[in-house]
Amino acid sequence: MKILALGDNALFLKNFRERTRPALVISSATVASLILVLIVAACLMVETDFSRPSWPGFAFFWLAICQGATILILGSISVSSMVLDERRAGTLDFHRTSPTPPFDQILGLVLGAPILEWCVVGVTAVIATFLALAGGISLMMVVLFYVSLILTALLFHTLILFASLAFERKRGRTYESSWPVLVFVLAGLASLAGVSGRVSVLYHATCAPAYVRIGEEVFRNSESDVAPQAFIFFHTRLPSIILEAIVQLPLLVLFWIGAMRKMAHPERPTLSKVQSLILVAFLLTLFVGTVLPFLPTEGPRVPRHTIQAIMGIFLYFVLMLGLFGVAPVTPSRLFHLKGLRRMRKQGRTRLPRLGDYGSNVTWLGVFLIFALATHCVFLWPALEGTMRAECLALVGLVAAYVAWFAGALEVFRLGKYHAKKSLFTVAVGIPWLFLPMFGFVLAISDLLRWLMPYFLSLSPIFGTIVFAGIVFENSTGAGTLQLESVWFALVVNVLLACGMLFAAHRARRNLLEGE
Repeated sequence: MKILALGDNALFLKNFRERTRPALVISSATVASLILVLIVAACLMVETDFSRPSWPGFAFFWLAICQGATILILGSISVSSMVLDERRAGTLDFHRTSPTPPFDQILGLVLGAPILEWCVVGVTAVIATFLALAGGISLMMVVLFYVSLILTALLFHTLILFASLAFERKRGRTYESSWPVLVFVLAGLASLAGVSGRVSVLYHATCAPAYVRIGEEVFRNSESDVAPQAFIFFHTRLPSIILEAIVQLPLLVLFWIGAMRKMAHPERPTLSKVQSLILVAFLLTLFVGTVLPFLPTEGPRVPRHTIQAIMGIFLYFVLMLGLFGVAPVTPSRLFHLKGLRRMRKQGRTRLPRLGDYGSNVTWLGVFLIFALATHCVFLWPALEGTMRAECLALVGLVAAYVAWFAGALEVFRLGKYHAKKSLFTVAVGIPWLFLPMFGFVLAISDLLRWLMPYFLSLSPIFGTIVFAGIVFENSTGAGTLQLESVWFALVVNVLLACGMLFAAHRARRNLLEGE
């Protein structure tokens, strides 16, 4: 089968026939026509001087927003819903056993499920182009916008397919197919709440810069004073479309490989340990590249509030990378036993350190080296001398959170516990949520407020921001809580991490001796 030979792709043809039924096509065309008429009518009524070419530009801008919502949100929901339907019917396993290569299977899923949305965007793009040209927007600007939209849509659809294949659920409700889209959209919005959109790693993983470019062009043609945005990556000024390609293309390749891996080997993790470490290294590189311009090595000292904001974003960024990175690569009991049996058949004495069947200790060590190296090389020089030790302690605290979570997750997955999910939820929920509640209650009283950080010491969600606030407040002399609580939290979590990792080692040893 040739690549992009969609006429021979069974998954693409199946979804194409289902999504292009006459009833669906007619209803979609009717809705798209009504939206187009409403947009044009609204722009005409707002524009009082019909001799100016601005109203077609505004119509193009709002039509482009509707196109983005159609292909990014509705198209992604179609991909997730299609995977759920395939799994319900049992045809997903049938396609896995077919001679069709995994690449062609993923291609059929990514392009076939949202084919109706692609058709709607394609047809309306012709009308939108005429509106843009009538509004004084250059053809090159329109082409760059649709290139950005297509690239982002492919990334969204591949990511949603990646997430949908990662969760092997035989049963599910229809509304559950939209939750991966919601999670990704919320993550993107949360990433924009940083120092600036330019600092956000996920900002250029969306087509938001493309809409900014179109908006600047539309308002400039309407004689509004709008300055174009400039994006700097590793002290180099880059066009936003280039930066989008730098961010999105590697992510697209990694998620595509992960989806192919899960399609070919459903029992394995979606990403191997090496692939997940590559993803972590790439995301940390993006973070550094977008933050580095805010940390000049020469000239005046960086403002303290900028350092505090960047340090807080970095801590939570590392925390999320660790928690969401270690969970998929941690093997289950049955999967680990399968690896032990294969190891004995091959005459080896140990599992590969970065293999799918092995523990995540080596993965964790490499991840922590990445995080500490990023801090020491790029953030350390921007800190004042008195704050360096405390900020290094904060990075160590986040590393300890990730380490004991990794150890606890491995202990529960390798054990013979019934209702493992419930037990693990309770074991994590108490230190992450319930103990902080007691801490916040104590904070109401001025006499007992000093106890609050100790109750938050085991919670990565609340502890990270609270201890970061303590460090930066004490650096200004306005802090009301003692720095000793930061070191106490570091020591406690390091000891807990060592205990959890040792327990995971004993669990692996017991399984090895029992084989």
